[in-house]
Amino acid sequence: MGAVRCINYRTEDVEVVLKSQTTDFKASRVAEGVQRVWPLPRTRQLKPGIHRVFPLGEAADAQRLLKSSQHIGKIVRTAGLCNSNQTR
Repeated sequence: MGAVRCINYRTEDVEVVLKSQTTDFKASRVAEGVQRVWPLPRTRQLKPGIHRVFPLGEAADAQRLLKSSQHIGKIVRTAGLCNSNQTR
C-alpha cells in the first residue's frame, strides 16, 4: 500500500487565492484536478472515511451523532444486518 496523502483545504482560502487569478489559470487548476484527483476513488487510492455504520433500526442514533458534529468521516446507515460498532 502506498503512502497516505491528506488533502486539507479551507474553502475560503481557495476562494481568496483563485479570486485574483486569470480565467486561464483557474481553468488549468480545474483540469489538473480532474486529471489527478478524479481517478483516485476508481483506483481505490482515495476512499471515503467511514466513522461508524448503523443498522437502519438505529437511525435515530445515527441522526443524533450527525447533529452532534462529533464525527470525522461518513455516517453510514444500512438496511441489512451489521454491527453498530463497525468503523473503518
